[in-house]
Amino acid sequence: MRAVLLGPIKAARHVQENLFRSFKIRSDDFLIGIDGGLQRWKEWGVEPHFGVGDWDSLLQKKLLKNIPHVSLPRTKKRSDLFYSVIAALTAGVDELLCVGVTGGRMDHHLGALYDLSLFSTGKFGFLKSICAKGLEGDYHFLSEKIPSWKGVFPKHTLVSVFGMNQGASGVTLSGFRYTMRGGRMTLSSLGLSNRTLRKHCKVSLSKGQLVIIIPRFGVGTEVDHDGA
Repeated sequence: MRAVLLGPIKAARHVQENLFRSFKIRSDDFLIGIDGGLQRWKEWGVEPHFGVGDWDSLLQKKLLKNIPHVSLPRTKKRSDLFYSVIAALTAGVDELLCVGVTGGRMDHHLGALYDLSLFSTGKFGFLKSICAKGLEGDYHFLSEKIPSWKGVFPKHTLVSVFGMNQGASGVTLSGFRYTMRGGRMTLSSLGLSNRTLRKHCKVSLSKGQLVIIIPRFGVGTEVDHDGA
């Protein structure tokens, strides 16, 4: 089962709708609204199953009356996203799609990347895939528990791959302009602005953590979202 977590996207309506069209809701998806994301689900004509947040970005508080939810304190050590993923894991999901949790404030953006990378390690529960979709791009997270990722893109699509936390070893990049076989990626710009050479590409590792980033805008960055 997959959880789809929706954040409080702050953008023009047509931009939000473009993001909504970039993925398909499955019949068995567990839909979570993160704070103001609860309202975004309703605006898109979708009934969420659950909500998590301190509700500082939820304008229509009346929505909480009819949707099961967990209310968080304003002062806390972790983000609303972190607790939303915990709720998803408690519900028994094994796939995670987070929409509208990146971009915006740089500290929030970086915190989201670190949290999702942490969840890829299986420390809090098993997940076989973690993907995030933002207005600025798509993200995929790898670890020893999620050791490989395959993409299908037009030739010359821009893809960056970075080491997370302590970096990654045994890294293999195939189908790219700059390839790697069993290499190491540290916390650096190594892996920035690679491009696909074939329709199919693959990233794998043997140890550590990686984030794969596909920018959404710019020449050669159009992506095939059907597999999300």
